Amino acid sequence: MMKTILRLTYIVIIGTTWIRADEPPVAVVPSLPASVYFLSEPREGGKPGVTYFSTISRGPMTATPVFSSREAADSYRATLAPAQARKLNPVVLPKSFMDGCLKHGDNLLLDPTSEAQGGTPLLSESPPGKTAKDNEELQRLFEEDQSDRMPADGKAIDWQIVGPRDLARESRIKELYRGAQLKTGADYFHAAMVLQHGRSPEDYLLCHELCVVAIGKGEENAKWLAAASEDRFLMSIERPQRFGTQSRADGPGASMRLYQVGEGVTDELRSELNVPPLAPAEAKETKTDQGSNALKKSP
Repeated sequence: MMKTILRLTYIVIIGTTWIRADEPPVAVVPSLPASVYFLSEPREGGKPGVTYFSTISRGPMTATPVFSSREAADSYRATLAPAQARKLNPVVLPKSFMDGCLKHGDNLLLDPTSEAQGGTPLLSESPPGKTAKDNEELQRLFEEDQSDRMPADGKAIDWQIVGPRDLARESRIKELYRGAQLKTGADYFHAAMVLQHGRSPEDYLLCHELCVVAIGKGEENAKWLAAASEDRFLMSIERPQRFGTQSRADGPGASMRLYQVGEGVTDELRSELNVPPLAPAEAKETKTDQGSNALKKSP
């Protein structure tokens, strides 16, 4: 089941995998108009605010009908039983919405003439098993970034060496980004991680935006980084962070402390982005403060 937010309304397309071994995939017809029609239907026990799209089942195959015009949708409805037809309401949506459904692997049938006849199968231009390959250079840059932060034998990071490497990696990441070389969820995540170690609010903001795309492409690892990059951006402009992922030292020789956390984010939302609850981090800060006060009072 795939959920897409459209104008604050959940649109749910329900279908099963449709495999046609007897014919090649059919790409989206480029001559389609800017808007297409789906048929919405009520569902018993359905959630408030949720619109369900009608589906067609032909043997083992299930798809969602989509129509190139209101006339085609009405013609299809006319072939149905009157009670069934009355439940179906044509919904006009941009063709880009249909394209997004295909990219997510949903099975669509264009302009069927009835439940049993007609229609052109619309399958993803990149069917399962033929997705883009992860960019090897981005993978290498990511691995180098992480390796520089984990020196052998527990040694401290030599920033005089790592700093220039970071700058070179960030520069190359931006070149690849501007050259449209990021294709997969892993590509966006790898690029984002390098930018998280950037030097400016713009770096952290771009990191966050790349994480959003990575998550949309199914990259689970990007969830925590999406929260962390938002926090780092806010910290860089002297605003309270929201998720509580960032610490910093205020001054030379000072210890790392949890940066100020604002209100508004619940632990439930943190959990959705793979961020730990805030209370343990705050308790650790309190314990550190108590320890510091005890040392100050010692004779």
